[in-house]
Amino acid sequence: MLAVDHYARIRRAHRDGMSIGEIARRFHHSRRKVREVLRGDGEPKAYSRHRQHYRRLGEYLGVIEAILSEDEEAPRKQGHTAMRIFERLKAQGSMALTFP
Repeated sequence: MLAVDHYARIRRAHRDGMSIGEIARRFHHSRRKVREVLRGDGEPKAYSRHRQHYRRLGEYLGVIEAILSEDEEAPRKQGHTAMRIFERLKAQGSMALTFP
């Protein structure tokens, strides 16, 4: 995968008259990859963000998010670890989860 600045360097070098083979050697990419960049096929792809699916935690996410929002206001040393959140949910009786 190429970084965005590599696309610009390859296009600039080609515009300045450098051959595809020379670009490939200089920037350590294959001639095929250089051709893709010059054709526009190799445009950097935008990252897509998607929400992660929590099969087991789905119904408890609201409670967990409330605990974490309380932690933002508390001093750093008093924040919850993942294990502490798990123990707190078990103690409330709202969680029937166990580790696999």
